[in-house]
Amino acid sequence: MIYVPGRSLIYCISHYMVTYLAKGQKTFLPATYTPTLVIFRKGGVTLGSDNMMEEKAPPAYIEGPALCPRYSTATENSEIISLHFKPAMLQNILFMPASEFSNCCISLNDIGNPYLNDLVNIVVSVSCINEAIQMLERKLNKLLVIGNEKFSRETRPFFVSREIIYKSTKELASVSGLSVRQLERRFKQSYGVTVRDWRRLNRAASAVMELITGQSNSLNVADVANNANYFDHAHMCREFRSLCGVSPSELVHRITDDPAYWPLRELRKLNVASIQDRHSAYVG
Repeated sequence: MIYVPGRSLIYCISHYMVTYLAKGQKTFLPATYTPTLVIFRKGGVTLGSDNMMEEKAPPAYIEGPALCPRYSTATENSEIISLHFKPAMLQNILFMPASEFSNCCISLNDIGNPYLNDLVNIVVSVSCINEAIQMLERKLNKLLVIGNEKFSRETRPFFVSREIIYKSTKELASVSGLSVRQLERRFKQSYGVTVRDWRRLNRAASAVMELITGQSNSLNVADVANNANYFDHAHMCREFRSLCGVSPSELVHRITDDPAYWPLRELRKLNVASIQDRHSAYVG
């Protein structure tokens, strides 16, 4: 189930996802530029990737951005709320740079932030999932106000518009009024990855969304590659194998037939979600 955030949070948070997993159910996630806060209302999962063995996930944690595909297996029947931040927005609410969570999963207990512990207590203390989302939103709004007061101009999260992100790093620095070194440092702090890797992740995300929403029905793969700012079809295929673990055509096939790819099927609903329906669930 996907929930769209309210108006005051819509520029910080992409969506909330409520997930129910049966014991043994597997989940696949491609590489992503999106930091995610995950809270288990009950149950648990093991997390792994091609680069690491599966390990039991903490009951609440923050992960990402991630530069490789990941997977999980439910160890028991589970109910999970995940909060998906928009790029560079994690710091705006949680006062921590995204670079702290790049390619790793950090337990909220290890972070030791009382604001985050309050979020967990709120989510697990109520029986109704709609009420949990509404209470979570109220708490996040308070954190947003605190964040706006907390940051000075120098420490405020750094943003680059999508319209100019594919300019050279030197041009980006010039537009931002920074040196190249300052740009690279502040970009990684806010986005969690380098400018180059963010471009890779953004291209892949654009292509994946076009492939899974059916917008590519009348296009060939070369058109999808061009729309997503790849050099050519071969470039897209290489990047997909690195970031998604499979080729574009294989990804489409697995989204259709593989139960573990349910999160990508669920993301189709973001295209029809509206702010007015922000506390309505879109059930797959």
